[in-house]
Amino acid sequence: MRTDTKFLVIDDSLDVQTPVKPFVAEEKHTAISAEDTSQATGSAVRDSHSLIVLDIADPGGDGWRLLDRLKANSNTRNIRLSS
Repeated sequence: MRTDTKFLVIDDSLDVQTPVKPFVAEEKHTAISAEDTSQATGSAVRDSHSLIVLDIADPGGDGWRLLDRLKANSNTRNIRLSS
């Protein structure tokens, strides 16, 4: 049985993305991954996540800018962020 807990992992490295999904699934949660900030922006703002792991130095976008947008948005400002 799955819970509604979703984790968003934004990282261009499969070395980071690959081990997260099975670990999160084992705990009955859902992991969603994105390779860069431009790919993740819609999901980060639109979907309800309990935790976002953000690669600040992401080559596909500006991780710091996304972080600022998430903190400024009333729907995402209280989500736990790890970088």
